[in-house]
Amino acid sequence: MGITERLSGNRQFIEYLVVLGLLLIFFILSLGPIVEGDIFWHIKTGEWIWQHKAIPAEDPFSYTSQVVDPMRPGSQRYAIIMKGYWLSQLIFYGIWSFFGIAGIILLRAFISTAILTVIFFWIRRKKVGVELSVLFMVLIGFQTIGLSDRPQYLSTLFFVIAAMLIESIWEKSIGPADRAARWIMPTVMLSLLMLFWANMHGGFVMGVALILIYLGLGLRGQLRHGWNTKAATRYFIALSFPTLVTLLNPNTYILYTGLWHELRYGVQAVIVAEMKSPLSVAIIYGDYKPFFWLTVLITTIIFLLRIRHILEPGLVALFFFLSFALLVQRNIPFFLGLSPIIASEMDIIIRDRLRKTVRTVTAFFVLIFLIFFFLSKGTDDIPDLNIARGYFPESAAHFLKETRPFGNIFSTSEWGSYLILALPEYKVFSDGRRLMDDVELAEKDMLLASGKLINGLPQWRALLDAYRIETILIPSVSPLMGDYFPLVEALFYDKDFSLVYQDQFSLIYLRNRGVNSELAGRHSLPKGISLVQAINRLHGLKSHLHRKRNLRIIAHLYSLLGKPDATAQYLRLANE
Repeated sequence: MGITERLSGNRQFIEYLVVLGLLLIFFILSLGPIVEGDIFWHIKTGEWIWQHKAIPAEDPFSYTSQVVDPMRPGSQRYAIIMKGYWLSQLIFYGIWSFFGIAGIILLRAFISTAILTVIFFWIRRKKVGVELSVLFMVLIGFQTIGLSDRPQYLSTLFFVIAAMLIESIWEKSIGPADRAARWIMPTVMLSLLMLFWANMHGGFVMGVALILIYLGLGLRGQLRHGWNTKAATRYFIALSFPTLVTLLNPNTYILYTGLWHELRYGVQAVIVAEMKSPLSVAIIYGDYKPFFWLTVLITTIIFLLRIRHILEPGLVALFFFLSFALLVQRNIPFFLGLSPIIASEMDIIIRDRLRKTVRTVTAFFVLIFLIFFFLSKGTDDIPDLNIARGYFPESAAHFLKETRPFGNIFSTSEWGSYLILALPEYKVFSDGRRLMDDVELAEKDMLLASGKLINGLPQWRALLDAYRIETILIPSVSPLMGDYFPLVEALFYDKDFSLVYQDQFSLIYLRNRGVNSELAGRHSLPKGISLVQAINRLHGLKSHLHRKRNLRIIAHLYSLLGKPDATAQYLRLANE
């Protein structure tokens, strides 16, 4: 072996060593406590499926759900949610039953790292230089660190793999006759992927959309460059069969029709932050997603510079999924999954002229990333493989398990998801599945203490009575979004509910009449404690986005506690 070969081999070894090191760092950064509640109802549903050897036809966990949504009889959300995740739920339950919550967190880190690995090797497969490949791996990596613990991250991984297979079919199916047999293996792999995906998460429709883009534009290319019947037929079969196998799921075609109904008429599309545009989320919540917007900027420049080739399947797919990502932030991972196409197009544009610049930018990005990593990790910093402290009512659930109050429990949907797993003795009011629109709106009206009168009662109180709620378990301030819940203030004045439990994060109220009256009397606490908790929680918020609003709330709470000096002080701060 000559000196040139040895140097080339050593350089390649170093390059892949750097990539492995970066992947390891991203794996570590992806570890961390669970902060969103959806994983809990997925685990519990997986347990139910395993025990009953069936997919639930009716909701076993909530006392408010109905097969037909009373507000929206045409909704198919109930069937979609009940049956649409069964395979991923079995996987979650299996991992949880053997390894506990730590296993779920390790799975998240593994999926996040697998996404980056596939993206890197797909970019390299497109003959893009290692510098640009690393640059995009780091750029996308910053955006996959915060993946939520739910089946959606499986969709992100499957989408990237599906996109790579679809592109492979596009390259091999329409081409010389000696390449014809090469399309069979990626077709089989794509079909199996789509079959599993359709039974794990509804995001498979994004894979179908990508298939249809490549199918339509591939056949269009055949028409423009001379129709080859054999090539067009095998191409049609190669992309049609993986689409058809997605119908082999418990919901068959319902997801396609139900998805449109949800986007057009569903309450979730209006009030759930995940369904809003990234621009509105930045304005409302201060979540600016700088790396996403950087990716958008790069993609926009590519569109402008490659305008003559805009009808190529890859660029059309980029435009389609970028548009969806700008409309609904939940679609951002699918757009990012096409980053190898962005990298390939960028490689065509820069060619040899800017390779030194790319190398410099990559080195800078990697250096900043390493500095960020080592500064954010102390020498004694061990990744927390548990549930995030303060995000879920662990101690409060233990209190309810011990005292066993009678009747229905009201809680937030996020905590309802946790209670499905932690407190199976009770059915929940609402949870992350958001099965019923009327329940979704009722939860909002109660948490915001809606004062609209219904039969002489404030709406929040009328709803508590209508749903026969005897126990209320809430935080004074949302641990996830940082929103203050005025229900705490309303209960401060309500004589029918007693505060019976409080810790740093949770509050429990019981009706002090009827079956629970003795229990309420025995554990009764001064209600002012709930307002003090709200003040402390608002003080602890790090975000300055709603600082003046929070200061006014604190001033108001101090006025309720009869502390005029503190009230004046915080009003003055709010007005500065």
